[in-house]
Amino acid sequence: MKNIFIIGCCCSALLLCAVSCRSGSTDGPQSGLNHYRPVPANREDSLLQEILDLHDYGMARMMKLSRYRTRAQHQYDSLLRAGNNRQKAGSWKQAQDELVRAEELMQEWMGQFKLDSLQNDAGKRVVYLEGEKRKVQAMKAAIDAGLMLTDSLSLDR
Repeated sequence: MKNIFIIGCCCSALLLCAVSCRSGSTDGPQSGLNHYRPVPANREDSLLQEILDLHDYGMARMMKLSRYRTRAQHQYDSLLRAGNNRQKAGSWKQAQDELVRAEELMQEWMGQFKLDSLQNDAGKRVVYLEGEKRKVQAMKAAIDAGLMLTDSLSLDR
């Protein structure tokens, strides 16, 4: 029993030491993977943070996009089979198309974005990141539009 207590104390001390060593000085900007800094130090860092935030926003909605796309497809198919409301079927088809486009924009952007692009030329990197920010803003708008249209159609039942 005494040995277990001693081992537990040693493990706790090692854990405390490891945590305190990792929380070093935060006086200057920290560079991590691909020169990413958790606290933006310049325009490049701010743009990268905005892009990553928009990416995270999109990723957090990918499952919902998929569920809504499936729902839109089912509603569209059901209304076509019933044959009584072509206008409503057309609206569901539009929602499905918007959701598919939003997913495609996300996939295309993720496949083309280069996190480490132009790291040796800050000016060109800022221009690149500004272009990427416009792309992810368009992606976010497409995601929001598709989800809102599907929500509004779901409420119209």
